[in-house]
Formats: sequence, C-alpha cells, structure tokens
Amino acid sequence: MEIQSLRIVPSSRPDPSSVTKNLAATSNSFGVQDTFRYGTKSLHSELSPSHPLENVLNKWEETQTNLKLTMQKRLYGIHAPIRHLMERSIVSKVIR
Repeated sequence: MEIQSLRIVPSSRPDPSSVTKNLAATSNSFGVQDTFRYGTKSLHSELSPSHPLENVLNKWEETQTNLKLTMQKRLYGIHAPIRHLMERSIVSKVIR
C-alpha cells in the first residue's frame, strides 16, 4: 500500500471495476442483451482490448493528486492534505 501511494505514473492494467461486462453478464433470462440496464452493446469494446496507455491517461490526474497529498502528509503531517482538500472544496463551490 505504501509503494502504490507514491506512484508517479498510473498502472497500465485496467481497473477491475471498470471492465466492460460481456454479453453473458448483461443478458436477461432469454439470453438477449438487456439494453435498458446495461446500455447498448459495443462491438469495439468486446472485440479489442483497450491499449495500456489509455488506462494511464485516464488515471493521470488522480495519480498525481494522490502523490501530492501523500507527500504533503509525509512532510507536514496529516493536517496538510486534509486542509488542502477542504480549501479546494470551498473554492470549488459557487459563493455569492
């Protein structure tokens, strides 16, 4: 867990929660694709696996943010990343 918190570049392996469901997992009792629950079937996602670089690019911002927060925690203590996230949430709200 410690080593992963200091990742500079995200993992090239896809996240297991983001793997597209195949036809067997999305079919109803008749064996037909359940479009209302799982959306339209994409042939591209079923036939060709995504490129490893695609996962890296999708997770880039999250990994960089986690790295910065971990470094703040190690340098200044637990209050620094909490304060940073709190200030970010306050600034992101529309205040009038």
